[in-house]
Amino acid sequence: MSKECGHCYGTGSVTCKHCHGDGFVVCKRCHGSGEVNNLSCGICGGSGELSCNICSGDGELRCLQCGGSGEL
Repeated sequence: MSKECGHCYGTGSVTCKHCHGDGFVVCKRCHGSGEVNNLSCGICGGSGELSCNICSGDGELRCLQCGGSGEL
């Protein structure tokens, strides 16, 4: 008999700690302003943010405790 994973509470995924579940992070080049020296930032294209490279922009990661099944 399996039981619900206490780490992900049965969802099979956990919030990405790198982006706090937002799916994006602030651009380190322009610090979120979208500009560098009054020009559009070439790293983020002027948006001030980048897709999180840890969760690929999903905001969540597969739970490692249960392998994504939600059960132990």
